[in-house]
Amino acid sequence: PNIRFYAGQPLRAPGGANIGSFCVIDRQPREFGDEDRALLADLATLVERELSLLLEATQDPLTGLYNRRGLNDVAQHVIALCARSGSRATVATIDLDNFKQINDRHGHEEGDRVLQWFARTLLKHFRRSDVIARLGGDEFCILAPLIAADGLRASVARVTTAYQQSDLAARHPDFSWSVGIREIRCEPDTQLDEVLRLADQQMYADKQARQQKPARPSGKRG
Repeated sequence: PNIRFYAGQPLRAPGGANIGSFCVIDRQPREFGDEDRALLADLATLVERELSLLLEATQDPLTGLYNRRGLNDVAQHVIALCARSGSRATVATIDLDNFKQINDRHGHEEGDRVLQWFARTLLKHFRRSDVIARLGGDEFCILAPLIAADGLRASVARVTTAYQQSDLAARHPDFSWSVGIREIRCEPDTQLDEVLRLADQQMYADKQARQQKPARPSGKRG
């Protein structure tokens, strides 16, 4: 309202997408010369560099998913959103079974391809609003706001079906994963670490139960 002056410099994400502008606004008319434009462009470049550093610090370089730090940062906002609306959120922790054998038998390059395939498949079959992270090694996590546990199980089932229909199943028929799913009612003091601990308990129970059964060539949901 009552804006009489505006100067903006586009801000771009590390991938080149326009994400906004670094701007100067005033309610009084102003002159804006070449030196001012250069200064605005320099300031915008500094902001882009800060965004790039933040992305590097919160993104897993192999899969492009959030890393543990990125998950922690975003989880604060997700939990606060659910707490304000009185809604539930659901957390799933996933551990890839027999992944070390893939590295040992086929090399780490093939292991990296498997991790990248799994990350892409998670992104495809979960909602855009779900926060998907690689916690490290062969461990993944999904934080899904405003959804019950059954909704997350349905997404996991779609990932299983995608594996069964993929070339990966032919190359690695023993590839599977264990899943622990925990539904929570968010409160302002809800701690992500505690929720992950509870989900991990269920995931390890799923892994132990399936290790006592004959191996089957498919990922399974818990």
